[in-house]
Amino acid sequence: MRPAVSSTSLLDISSFNPKAPPPKTPAFWDIINANNAPEDAELADVLDALGCPDAVTPKQLIAAATGATAEWLTAHRSRRSIPLRLERCGYSQVRNKDAKDGYWLIDGTRQPVYAKTTLSEHERYKVTVALADKLKGGTTRERN
Repeated sequence: MRPAVSSTSLLDISSFNPKAPPPKTPAFWDIINANNAPEDAELADVLDALGCPDAVTPKQLIAAATGATAEWLTAHRSRRSIPLRLERCGYSQVRNKDAKDGYWLIDGTRQPVYAKTTLSEHERYKVTVALADKLKGGTTRERN
């Protein structure tokens, strides 16, 4: 027991923080990335191609996508996963307060609009209204 006590007394532990998170090793990142779907990266690439706009519609994403990504975005079976994928990319849906269904009327079709989650709620609504007005060329608010 004596050698163990003498060797530990020589260690400088003054900078040790027992509440600090453990270091993130390559094995840690392998486990994290095992749960990432390739669609997340593809969607992030499409958003990058659009210049990471403050607000975006699915139709804009489809127009900017190419190849397999465009096919995935237009496939009926993937429609329910698009909001989740966008959320993982830092975007979430902004509901239209003036419409019962929450969708925005743009070019005669009801569609969701997604805005950056880093913006405040007020800013998210403001950029969404601006995008919807720009895409329609007029008011997008529906009175119900």
